[in-house]
Amino acid sequence: RDDTGVPPTVSPPPPPAGMFLLYPKANVQVQGFQDQKSPDDFYDLVASNVPFGSYGVHDTRYNKHQAFIHDYFFLKSADVVKPGGMVMHVTSTGTMDKPDDKIRQELAKTCDFVAAVRFPGSTHKANAGTEVVTDMILLRKRHPGESPVTLDHTPYDAEPNEPGFTGMTTDSLGRVYHWVDGKRVPSPDWLGGKQV
Repeated sequence: RDDTGVPPTVSPPPPPAGMFLLYPKANVQVQGFQDQKSPDDFYDLVASNVPFGSYGVHDTRYNKHQAFIHDYFFLKSADVVKPGGMVMHVTSTGTMDKPDDKIRQELAKTCDFVAAVRFPGSTHKANAGTEVVTDMILLRKRHPGESPVTLDHTPYDAEPNEPGFTGMTTDSLGRVYHWVDGKRVPSPDWLGGKQV
């Protein structure tokens, strides 16, 4: 405190500088994701509050997808995460809601959908001064040769414990499975008015 009795105010350094100070031995790279050169199958987790918008990113490996920037982050993250690793991004609702599912289909070639949370528009107002609805999406990259989670395959920990079960079960990763009369169905729409 100085003579005024007001505690001094210290502004933190900009984020990149702060990273260098906090983690002096870390490999901190201040650059666009498209310029980041990590090998495939490298990280256990890739997580970000990704930028989103109706524009693309030039990256020769991914240009063929004509992906918006937020979808580009998912595509590249799915490549650089290790098999068994997770991709977790906060993104616009466009990733899940857009009618064209080509990016979701591309991700489904190597990843299983684990969970999603839709945040209301007011979620980011206090912190970021914006009101926008966003999704947090969690994907798990499959190991080579591992089958995608489908109606034909239910993990052991998600199997119902009683014959003729109608309702929902979850596996150890939090994925939800729907059942009617002991048979797995694709979504709650198939429950045919039965109470779960």
